[in-house]
Amino acid sequence: MRTNIDKETRITICHALAECFRMPTPEFVVGILNGTLGHVLKDIPGAASHRLALAGEGRSLAELTELLTDEYYQTFKGPFPPYVVPVESAYKAWAGSNPSAECSTKRDMLMGDPAIEMLKRYRADGIELPPDFKAYPDHIALVLEYAGLLLERGTSGAYEEFVAAHFDWIEDLWRDIHAQTGSPFYLTAADLLRAFAQGELGLAAGTVAASDKRPASACSGRTAACLAQ
Repeated sequence: MRTNIDKETRITICHALAECFRMPTPEFVVGILNGTLGHVLKDIPGAASHRLALAGEGRSLAELTELLTDEYYQTFKGPFPPYVVPVESAYKAWAGSNPSAECSTKRDMLMGDPAIEMLKRYRADGIELPPDFKAYPDHIALVLEYAGLLLERGTSGAYEEFVAAHFDWIEDLWRDIHAQTGSPFYLTAADLLRAFAQGELGLAAGTVAASDKRPASACSGRTAACLAQ
């Protein structure tokens, strides 16, 4: 599936989707309630069939922010597994890793090849990682933000190459979110992320040669239950 989204809209979508996978703030919740977020994401294919809703609508802003924060923790942070780890390294086999192993026993397994590459990109660009993401340089929020940055620069082919290399795990992330959470907001955010990624991968496929596919291990380490083994 390919999309006809213009460059400026694509940039805005990248940044808005990134915010969906950060810790919620009252300002973010206001954007959901007043329709600003939905308006920004309306050009994603199929967006019309997805309503960004909050559990507990009708409550105060403080209560809604607390509820969404609880859902964020239950979906992505824990403290107790299982929960989804929205980090690219958890979905990609390590170079030189044993593909027959059920799950890596390394506690730093999140800092895999995608993370190292992203760190190199940030350093080359003089980008300082936010404190909450120091250990997750390839978190989905940062991957989306960086994609938007590449679009803003307008370097020919750079965005498409990045998408081809760093959006190919989002389908599995979507599947894990749907298996893990009952949060109406995060289920819809995952649906919109998936639809956008599918369209952008289609765009990239038209301009970039097919990237090499590394075999995934039986357990990619993408959930906290796997990380804890």
